[in-house]
Amino acid sequence: MMQLMRYLDVIAALAWFAGLITINLAASEPTKFILAYAVPVVVATWKRNLQWGFLIAALGALSAVISGAITGHANAGIA
Repeated sequence: MMQLMRYLDVIAALAWFAGLITINLAASEPTKFILAYAVPVVVATWKRNLQWGFLIAALGALSAVISGAITGHANAGIA
């Protein structure tokens, strides 16, 4: 139980991203608001170190791709 408490911020970040994926898949238009993805990254970097921040940022980018917030096209959104 004590080991689990040490990683509570990481678990919270994973739950946050899982919630974003769920909301984005259920909604007709996925959220592209950057702070929704940046908050867990900032918290993990602040509480841990830069390496954990990069890991959580990569997981946040992966969750944005999975949920459809990022299309993967270089010219997406450019008229």
